[in-house]
Amino acid sequence: MGVLTDDMTRLRNEVTAMRSERQALLRELQRNTADLMDGFRKARCKMAEETRAELEKAVKDLQETVGGLRKEFAADIQGARRAWAGQGPSSRASGGRRSQGKGGARGAKSKSGTKAKG
Repeated sequence: MGVLTDDMTRLRNEVTAMRSERQALLRELQRNTADLMDGFRKARCKMAEETRAELEKAVKDLQETVGGLRKEFAADIQGARRAWAGQGPSSRASGGRRSQGKGGARGAKSKSGTKAKG
């Protein structure tokens, strides 16, 4: 065999060996990529479950907070209505309006001595 034949044989063997190495590398990359994608999917699912639970808790806490604020506001408004009507804050326990005396709230004089408008 000549030098050219030996070189061509060696070159063909190298190409064949490199093809096998490339195919093995490609399979390894595909397997690693699949494992990485599976890890991402699992992490995303776990994160979604945690986020969902956190949001549900936040909404529940917000509903409780807003519900409490609404009750306080309603009680405050009711107290203002009673005060405007001339009832004291304890009249609710007594069961009704307090007597305003002769003429009621409309005819009562204010501290300045003038008749209240109404």
